[in-house]
Amino acid sequence: MKVMSLVLIAMVACGSNTSIEQSWKPPGGASAELRKVVTVMLWKNPGVRRSAEDELAARLQKAGVYAVPAYTVLSDQEVADPALARTRLQAQGFDGAIVMRVIGREQQIHYMPPTYAGYWGGAYGWGYGGGYVQTETIVRLETAAYSLRDGQLVYSAMMSCPS
Repeated sequence: MKVMSLVLIAMVACGSNTSIEQSWKPPGGASAELRKVVTVMLWKNPGVRRSAEDELAARLQKAGVYAVPAYTVLSDQEVADPALARTRLQAQGFDGAIVMRVIGREQQIHYMPPTYAGYWGGAYGWGYGGGYVQTETIVRLETAAYSLRDGQLVYSAMMSCPS
């Protein structure tokens, strides 16, 4: 499957309101074919990491790509050492890695004004439903696809995911 398709699937894993803010692919437009990939989430909390790797691998599987969560084939020490991880994954027949990491979070605060009822000759009626403040957290993720054959980055995208 083409790398762009793999990263779009990763984007969908974030949710329906996800948007790509920036993307990069090698000059020349040639896209690598990755057929057996490992999904990696760079996160300190093992539960969050495993959950994200599972979700991404499941979505890739549904799209017809053989994908395996990294925690099932690599130790934590191997994930922390890219050269060791690459050697180990190549020995197991993997040709690609889809790596996600959180690169930032921000809070957006929205004020919703009260609703007014009635209108009489230039004067508004009474307010009801009081105003309120709504907070939304936007998480920015980088998703990168690497070819394990040559160790090269073949696609990268920065995306925003409301949470």
